[in-house]
Amino acid sequence: MASKSPNTALVGAALLVSLVGGTLLGAYVMTTPDARKVPTALRKPGKEVVQSAPRRIVPVVSGTEVTYREEDVKVPDGVDKRVFLVNEYLNQLHARGLGDKSARVIGIDVRNGTAFLAFNPAFEQTYGTSDEGIVLNGILRTLSQFPEIEKVQFEIDGKPMDTLGNIDLSQPQIVTGPGVAPVSTSPALP
Repeated sequence: MASKSPNTALVGAALLVSLVGGTLLGAYVMTTPDARKVPTALRKPGKEVVQSAPRRIVPVVSGTEVTYREEDVKVPDGVDKRVFLVNEYLNQLHARGLGDKSARVIGIDVRNGTAFLAFNPAFEQTYGTSDEGIVLNGILRTLSQFPEIEKVQFEIDGKPMDTLGNIDLSQPQIVTGPGVAPVSTSPALP
């Protein structure tokens, strides 16, 4: 009967430790927020991120506090869900008397993590500080549910917007979601 050499046990233990370590490292990497933002072209086939159903973002304004709640929504077939959801958010604002009721998103083009969000000219107007925060933060939060979008460039007629009041919109804005700091326009906003 042959006896096991001490090297065989050592190799077996090393193999077991590397398997457990690799599994834990892989689990850690895939649960980090940035793991969802890996471009589709770099993902292994069959390992796509499962996207939950699109959610409508609803602003809840209480005095100077603004919070957002989410609701399930059915996106009509053949409609870009990102455009639909931003327009749904604008509808929420219009129902509260905020903004021009004819203001709409007319298209979106996502390149290298930046969503170029095209609005019709009715969107370009000036808001007060807190209203500007409600408009921008809600749109950025709405688009945060799409892992391919990291930033948003607000455009009208193919050109970057300057501002809606106080915030410089000439450069892309980072998307905001739960746990991410919103665009700061005043101390009153969350």
